[in-house]
Amino acid sequence: MYVRWLLMKALVVEDDSNTRYALSRIVGSAGYTVVSAATGLDALSLANHHPIDLLVTDWDLGSGLTGLDVASYLKAHCATVPVIFITGKSTDCLTALTKTFSDSYILAKPVSAFDLRFTIRQAEQ
Repeated sequence: MYVRWLLMKALVVEDDSNTRYALSRIVGSAGYTVVSAATGLDALSLANHHPIDLLVTDWDLGSGLTGLDVASYLKAHCATVPVIFITGKSTDCLTALTKTFSDSYILAKPVSAFDLRFTIRQAEQ
């Protein structure tokens, strides 16, 4: 388990700073070193400088790139990166959009720590 803490890196992308902080804490408690971004562009910059083993992203990042854009970019560079989308929108309409990705999951806001950690474990298998 100790080696995992050193090697696994997650990118958390969320435009709301309080939610980003909470998500980062939860993902970190699941054994990941976390880098986080408030915008899609910041996320792409971080992804270019850090190997990413897990992406946790809000679907709607305000103006600019969406979580889907960030996931598409990461998947184009590393198809095996699991993606967890978090959204305040209806998950039914978003499920069809994510079918093209392998290893993608959708969670509705508000997300509990239990649900996020459970989904992370699913994504790791």
